[in-house]
Amino acid sequence: MIELGLFSLGLPLLDAEKSPRPIAEAAAAELARDERIGVYDLRPLEGGISYYARRSIASLQNPEELQRFAEAGGRVVIMRQRHLAHWEGPPQLAQVSEFRRGRRRLTVTRVQVPEGVIPSGNPPGR
Repeated sequence: MIELGLFSLGLPLLDAEKSPRPIAEAAAAELARDERIGVYDLRPLEGGISYYARRSIASLQNPEELQRFAEAGGRVVIMRQRHLAHWEGPPQLAQVSEFRRGRRRLTVTRVQVPEGVIPSGNPPGR
């Protein structure tokens, strides 16, 4: 009986750490309703991020795809903290918030658009 009580109290805490919901909602809060969220090299989380953010995502698997996403007007990208730490750009990225998912740290980043540059339109993705 004690185990059941501990399990029922601990499960929500564990689930909150593993769920993509908080990071998806944080990314969505940075964007207009019709904008896509870039998801960089996190293919297993793409469905959950799209579901919880209630937005379509752009699946970005390499720096070139992230650059095209930004050039097309993409403004927010979810990625691993270690990728951001080693990112040299372009584009320039700024961390908005950080989340822990299991042993991984994920971050919501904002694309820094150089002054005078106008994005070309809808960011690519699915």
